Amino acid sequence: AQVVTNLVSNLIGAQSDSLADITTLQGSPAESVAEDEASEAADAIARAVMQLAAAAAVGSGNELVELQSANLNLTTEAREPLELSARPVVCNTADEPVEVQMPASILQAAPGADALLPVSVVLYTTATSLHSTAGSIDGRTSSNRSLSQSVSFSLMQGGVELSISGAAQPINISVPYRPVLINADGEAPCVGTPANATAAALCPSTVECYFWNATLAEWSREGCTTLAGPEGGYTCSCDHLTEFVIFEFPRTVA
Repeated sequence: AQVVTNLVSNLIGAQSDSLADITTLQGSPAESVAEDEASEAADAIARAVMQLAAAAAVGSGNELVELQSANLNLTTEAREPLELSARPVVCNTADEPVEVQMPASILQAAPGADALLPVSVVLYTTATSLHSTAGSIDGRTSSNRSLSQSVSFSLMQGGVELSISGAAQPINISVPYRPVLINADGEAPCVGTPANATAAALCPSTVECYFWNATLAEWSREGCTTLAGPEGGYTCSCDHLTEFVIFEFPRTVA
């Protein structure tokens, strides 16, 4: 499993290089083609990670599996449905552990889930997002924004990924990130979307949780609330599962 993990890690590194190249193509005819190719590559890598997790779980007898590499860290294990919320799912990274706390009712948000069969939890982080962060995000086109590593969390049952959306109680996903756009006075950033333009103008920067909307092929914050973590870092409190990142936006954006 470690050999495959290292291979996927190398693919993630190559994807990061490709995404960096897209930023040099903005406004050109080649940009759209490059973004489509990058999106297809991201989907292929995500599928490879899930296949790796499934194979690792089977090979371990569904015991806890932890895999680490330069660009990919992964934790997976099988749990009984009633145990899903008993304790956080933890994935160690080079920065700090990532944790996911599920509500007891999470399977109610998964159409077709069997409340009697074991569920595999799959939590992984990548050194950078698998999807493009170039261009406009909610109308904000600043090149000065910063972002965290990517955190993805999924549930599988019978080898099939469960679709989780519209959860009645939030799923809390911690995302390691330390603000970098600190102003001269050392003020901390605002957490979450400011209420209005006046409030935004008072923030040295804004830290917000986003997820990758695969249907629209864009970054979105719908269904998510950004919370400050108790010991630094931030938490994406969301009603669905997918890939999450923390963006830090400067006060003045184009």
